Amino acid sequence: IFMKIGILTLPYKSNYGGILQCVALQNVLAEEGHEVEVIRYVPREHSGILRRMVMVMSSFSSCREFFCYIKDCYKTFYKKRRLQQQAPSSQLLSNCQEFIDEQIRYSPIVHEENIAFLASRYDAIVVGSDQVWTGLGQKQLIYLFDWSPAYEGLRVSYAACSANAHVPRFATSKIKRKLQQFDALSVRDENTCRLVRQCSGVWPSVVADPTLLYDFGTLLKAPFVKEPYIFCYILGGEIQGGHKQVIDEIKKEYGDMPVVAVALPDCTLEAGDFADRIITDASPGMWLNLLAHSAFVYTDSFHGCIFSIKYQKKFLAYYTYAQRASRLMDLKKRYALNHIVVESVAEMLTNESIRKNADYSVINPLVKKYQTESFDFLRTSLHTLK
Repeated sequence: IFMKIGILTLPYKSNYGGILQCVALQNVLAEEGHEVEVIRYVPREHSGILRRMVMVMSSFSSCREFFCYIKDCYKTFYKKRRLQQQAPSSQLLSNCQEFIDEQIRYSPIVHEENIAFLASRYDAIVVGSDQVWTGLGQKQLIYLFDWSPAYEGLRVSYAACSANAHVPRFATSKIKRKLQQFDALSVRDENTCRLVRQCSGVWPSVVADPTLLYDFGTLLKAPFVKEPYIFCYILGGEIQGGHKQVIDEIKKEYGDMPVVAVALPDCTLEAGDFADRIITDASPGMWLNLLAHSAFVYTDSFHGCIFSIKYQKKFLAYYTYAQRASRLMDLKKRYALNHIVVESVAEMLTNESIRKNADYSVINPLVKKYQTESFDFLRTSLHTLK
């Protein structure tokens, strides 16, 4: 059945994974015969300090983990002060916006006060993917249809994700009510599944990130770098044991290749210590091509892992806090990446992660299984109007 569908996802300016998952979901739904538009929701209201503190703390499972995070933020702050030249690049934002304008079909801009009126034009709204349910302590839960007048069409979540370790107590009853009003619920990882189940009593489907459902073939171009290279994309803190030892181990196993790093403002602060080339203004298309044509990928990014799997790369992924890295931990379990997703250099050496690396004879059938289940979820959820 043909539908007019609105996608409600986070507004991204330079988040490669966030932008590409939106492109993927839009095109997957369009290929199913629907008319698809991404709702251009731009938040106008900002949560108060108390609410923001509660939301940050709800991402941690213990006080110890929270204070370790604060300590790292303190060290990072001073590192950023020494690297003032790494200011946000206007060229980066321009390149990302050009890509967005070419690839995403947007609605007019809406805010909290008028999103309900735009929403009424759609037969169905699909909420997701990515971390749309991380801000569960906000006053108005836009990504849970918390607006008036109430939306009357189909309410579907696809691969929704939350980085929260728990739901803020003051918001539990409201979140429960809003979740129970969905016609079909799916999430991207077991942590979000647990949160939804505990809060609402509803058992959501766990589905694949939309980037695993879409080909992206039209975006792949000739390699930007002709020789074999290690591609690095780091968003958070340094791996325990240091980036340099990881790079040395990769080169020892696969040859003395140059290191090409894509760095966002305020991220990859150590890139100058190990990268031969640092790119600070890559578009999402360039980022995708650099990863797809690389000989090895080193990352702490969820979508860095997803695209490494998609293009069957040799790769190493790491996380700095087990509880806050629920997405990477879920990938590790879901796609048999025990040797590839690690917490430290010591674990990498113990697992012989670089030498053994990815066994795609095991990984590919798992990917295929989740792809099939995910397509089935979308088709079943959208097969009929209310």
